Amino acid sequence: MAPPRKAPADHLARTMYQPEYEVADPESFVEIKTGSIDHSETTLFAIDGHHYTISTPVPAGFTLRALEMMAKESEAAAMMWLLKELIGKAAFEALANHPDVTTEHLKAILDRLQVLTIGAMEDAGKG
Repeated sequence: MAPPRKAPADHLARTMYQPEYEVADPESFVEIKTGSIDHSETTLFAIDGHHYTISTPVPAGFTLRALEMMAKESEAAAMMWLLKELIGKAAFEALANHPDVTTEHLKAILDRLQVLTIGAMEDAGKG
């Protein structure tokens, strides 16, 4: 009698959940030290020569909260929250109230913001 065939799902599950990297020592942990990161100001956008900046690298807590918001609400809600939190009320009002800001400007700003937050996390995973 032939051995029972394994369901295709068994193979799929093994390939999906097999890590592409070595699993870390279960006794190891991540240590985070205050003051160990050098931050700098990065211009997100400028209006009439006035530069609106955010601190980079953006603390991962913002990315974590945005990912949670994406899961619960939507990507648009998360990106709006990130924008308001990172540039502040005055910069947000300057952007929202300027008569010459176009949808192309907003898209470019939000794309850059995504690269500096969620994209930075994705890039870190590639190294």
